[in-house]
Amino acid sequence: MSNNQRKTVKEPESATSAKQAFAKYFETTGGKKDFKQFYYDWHIDAMIEPFAELTSYFERKYPINTAEHFDDFVKEYTQSVSNYNIDCERFCSVKNGIINKDSELSDIIDKIETFSFELRQFAYSFATENDYRAEFGNWIYKPNYPYAHLHGLALSVDVLNMLSENYHHFEDKDMAEETRRATDSFLRLKIAPEYRYKDNYNYTNRRQMIKNFIALRNQMAREYKTGQYKDFGEMFQIETRKRTKFGTYRPNGFELEFYVPEEFGNYSKLIEYLKEKHNWQRVYTTNKDPSVYNDGAAAGVIERDESLAAMAGLAPVEYASRIMKSKEDEIECLKIMDSFDKGYANVHCSLHQHVSTDGFDLDTYKRLVKRMMLHEADIVNNFAAPERRNNNLLYATYISRNLSSNGTRDYPFLCVMVDMCENLDELRDMVGFGHKYKTLNIMPNKTVEFRYMNANFNPRYVAAFLQFNRDLVNSAVNNDGTHINRPLANKFNWMQNQLEDSKTVLRPLSYYYQKPYDQFRPEKKVNAHIIYEENVYARHIAEAMSHTGKFGYYNSWFNKRVRDARRSA
Repeated sequence: MSNNQRKTVKEPESATSAKQAFAKYFETTGGKKDFKQFYYDWHIDAMIEPFAELTSYFERKYPINTAEHFDDFVKEYTQSVSNYNIDCERFCSVKNGIINKDSELSDIIDKIETFSFELRQFAYSFATENDYRAEFGNWIYKPNYPYAHLHGLALSVDVLNMLSENYHHFEDKDMAEETRRATDSFLRLKIAPEYRYKDNYNYTNRRQMIKNFIALRNQMAREYKTGQYKDFGEMFQIETRKRTKFGTYRPNGFELEFYVPEEFGNYSKLIEYLKEKHNWQRVYTTNKDPSVYNDGAAAGVIERDESLAAMAGLAPVEYASRIMKSKEDEIECLKIMDSFDKGYANVHCSLHQHVSTDGFDLDTYKRLVKRMMLHEADIVNNFAAPERRNNNLLYATYISRNLSSNGTRDYPFLCVMVDMCENLDELRDMVGFGHKYKTLNIMPNKTVEFRYMNANFNPRYVAAFLQFNRDLVNSAVNNDGTHINRPLANKFNWMQNQLEDSKTVLRPLSYYYQKPYDQFRPEKKVNAHIIYEENVYARHIAEAMSHTGKFGYYNSWFNKRVRDARRSA
């Protein structure tokens, strides 16, 4: 390619092909650019694959009277789900209630149980709001509600009964493919009716379009890795490492989730204590009027945090600073770190930062999103505790891993998706599925939020974290050639802070567990321990929600049973 030709080319041919493929997809699905529906269509095949494995297993295992053997299994599975006791870890396993099983069938049952475990959050992420609420109710938060897994198991029973009823129609055909087709259509009817197939939008066309997207994703990954995109710096935010001036202050604020001695669970008492200790004039008890954050004479807001469970001898609290417009403001607000001799937290306590979007246009948002995607793993690994890395934090999953756990491979394809967004709402759906629970949250109207950091009481380390994110934002605003402040990151990292921080006290959780979130890959099976502990945590979250008065919990699994009973009456 000559220099004159290179100047006229705005994007590689593979990127143009990807955009054309998206245009065809959105036209086929009804003409609306809907990235949530695209994510649903992208992930649904992996979600339903265990059912295809199951029917294939029975076809091979029982070549005679296959449908009868399958029907017997479905009845046994249904009974096992009826006997399921999620409040006892020993009984958090469907396969334990299945008598006739070999190792292969046991493995498939575990995958179906993982499908059930993932289903509620799958629908929360990708279904329309109306469809989600119709099936799962008004629980509008990413953490599971108590007994959400039982709701998923009940839906798996529905799928299996549907397959059993239609099993004879699948015989003499490609059993696995017919199972995929039937299960896909059934779930669209049950949890995503707004995505039901119609006209040219059908199972076959949808599968072919997704296969084409995967091929384009893989092609772009190869081309990007071999340096073929070096002339497309803006599209792929290729870092030039041109000298950048870091350190410019940008209005921002932080939220710290932590625990205080139980005697300060009376927040009026806590506020009076903080005012006297730090010589603060005012501390607010509510942010219902958001203008309180603009009060330069106030330190910020103290509230009960609804995401933190109660702990023995301690009371949960969230401190949200006022808008900090200078280092002097920041020093004043960081006094919260020195309020007590020790800073109590657990692994669920977070430190969030909101940074002003003053001066942003849509291109600025896109640059920031791409730069976060590009450097996300390094940033989180540098500043955050190990238990928050690799999508193990439910409240802040990686924006670079919306398609798979391989964000590095997916990056150039995701850049095309970013560029296709014509307004901020489309970008919000593409980046965070229309929710805030990402490392970078672009849902707020006047800020962007960094959510990946854990609670910490080392003021120097926290100040470095705040500055690093401000520098990242400023580099996107200014379109600087160097994206991130590496000298600052090298000086302040998690390992170094562990050696220096003598104040933060992490209290253990009796229900602690870890799993990568937003995978939607049932082949990556969850075990009984994770299922049990997740439900314990969900009960704590429901209790905390009730204490704040922000939300009243109800059991959507029970509501499903009521609906089903009415239908069968």
